[in-house]
Amino acid sequence: MQPPAHRFWQQRTAFDWTFAVLVLAGGVALWWRLHGVMDGYDQAIFIAFVPALIALGWWWRALARLAVVVGVFALAAIALYRGDVQRAEQAFWLKYL
Repeated sequence: MQPPAHRFWQQRTAFDWTFAVLVLAGGVALWWRLHGVMDGYDQAIFIAFVPALIALGWWWRALARLAVVVGVFALAAIALYRGDVQRAEQAFWLKYL
């Protein structure tokens, strides 16, 4: 009989590992860009959030899929702004949705 921890790692799918890599990559990118404007509490919450999101995604697969979809839409919305907040009044998708 295998120990429970060994079975846990064997049950991880390719999607689980891809999700973990995406969350870690996003976390590193956000940390690199925004850690200077965060105070100590924000940094602690952010550091705890990354592994917590991975764990939630591994135990609740629907949440992992939702997080990926929300991330894609968030990045698409950021791309629509093109660095100019005034585009919210000009771009159709930003103005009406």
